[in-house]
Amino acid sequence: GLTVLSINTVLYSSFFGPEPFADDPGEQFTWMRNTLMNIRERGNSQAMIVGHVPPSMGSFRHTQLWKEKYINVYYEIIQEFDDVVAGQLFGHLHSDEFRVGVGKSAIPSSLSTPLLLTGSLTPIHGNNPSFRKVFYDGGAADDNLFKLLDYESHRHSVSDSNAEDWSKLYTFSETYNTATEDIKTEGLSANVFRSILQSMKDKQGNTSPTLHSFLSLVGSGSDGDAESSHKDNDCDAECRAEWMCTLLGTTTAKQYNTCLLQKSGSSRHMIGIAGAAVFAAAFLFMIVVRIRKRRARDQYESPSSIEETVEIDDQEML
Repeated sequence: GLTVLSINTVLYSSFFGPEPFADDPGEQFTWMRNTLMNIRERGNSQAMIVGHVPPSMGSFRHTQLWKEKYINVYYEIIQEFDDVVAGQLFGHLHSDEFRVGVGKSAIPSSLSTPLLLTGSLTPIHGNNPSFRKVFYDGGAADDNLFKLLDYESHRHSVSDSNAEDWSKLYTFSETYNTATEDIKTEGLSANVFRSILQSMKDKQGNTSPTLHSFLSLVGSGSDGDAESSHKDNDCDAECRAEWMCTLLGTTTAKQYNTCLLQKSGSSRHMIGIAGAAVFAAAFLFMIVVRIRKRRARDQYESPSSIEETVEIDDQEML
């Protein structure tokens, strides 16, 4: 069967006191480990982790949402029981987002499941009220594993005075159709979200279509139109770097800032290479021009040319 583990994330919040902090507030981590172990031992069972504050960086103020010591313990547990955990569902940010481990990011890239962050019913951050309907297979497959298949985001438009009812904003598999085949075979796996994140990278220095779609939906269509631009859709290079460093699994302020520096350094490096290439081409052009001028001058001033000129002048005088 499927067990839902609802954890109290306020205990781990960066803004929760007092100090000193316990290693295991309320012994909740111990409870998680024991519960997940029991689920594994039962066989043919899995767990869905749900909580309010996600163990990641925030996307609005770019703040660290959990204390680092608790982030490390949480992901140690999730990594240990990766075969048992079918999904990780969080909220708090009032926006439609995700987090997934990539490469050496703090969220282990070996995890099978991403963090799925849903929007909120309250519109205090400029978002539309929204909720998410998640579909899973119920463990009916041959492997008896529960798998998140897809989800729908529903919203109520606060900017449309004529809107009275809730309406579907988008379906994940339809919007992110670059990963359609992977979604069919893997559902909402971490690999699917890594593929989507890869397609979010800049296209020739501009916002990619995938990131454009993400930004138009992150506030649950807060402009009242799922197809038009969200306020963050006019996202410059700095804005895009911030989003990428947030989504790819940084969990602490230090990791996030390091990611930004690396992306900034990479951009400066590319600019430096381009600048050097332009300078080299210009320098080469100047050398060629000078050589041609010198050859023309040498040919004009050569002794044979002078003698011929003098001889012609003498004949004319005679």
